[in-house]
Amino acid sequence: MDLTFSVNKQNLSDLLDKWEKAVYEDGFMDTHRPETQLIRDKIDARLGLDKKEPVKPEMWQLEEWLMDGVCEATDGCRVEPDGRCQHGKPSWFLALGLI
Repeated sequence: MDLTFSVNKQNLSDLLDKWEKAVYEDGFMDTHRPETQLIRDKIDARLGLDKKEPVKPEMWQLEEWLMDGVCEATDGCRVEPDGRCQHGKPSWFLALGLI
């Protein structure tokens, strides 16, 4: 991997994505472990990349999640419809005031 590039936030983010994928494919680290997500969240926060607005799900998605009994939290983690994820983010049903 060539690290000689003009450093900007997007290039660094892309590099981190490639690194994370390579590490995951090698089986070195499970990318779904809380510690791994915490490290990624801290890196994103330092780069200012954690300021993304969550995309509100459409009605068909909410209906599908309700039927499955599992939905996304506002940060993308999988939770129960009336729950919160490990990062404290509410499910979309809670965030939208549907539960």
